[in-house]
Amino acid sequence: MGEWLKKYGEAVYGTRITAPYFLDQVAFTKKENHVYCFYLYEENESQKKELFIPYKEKVTQIDEVSGS
Repeated sequence: MGEWLKKYGEAVYGTRITAPYFLDQVAFTKKENHVYCFYLYEENESQKKELFIPYKEKVTQIDEVSGS
């Protein structure tokens, strides 16, 4: 858990849950003007090559952080 938080802690610490909250396997947090999106894989589910992110607000930048 510690290694995961070192990598993704920015999207957790000091954030608040934000709309659209939880949709299917996707969860959202927000800090200032940054919205973070988490895709919650099922145990033993393989990573998908392409994901649909159900976010309808204006997006100016997307940064992908892959976890392995």
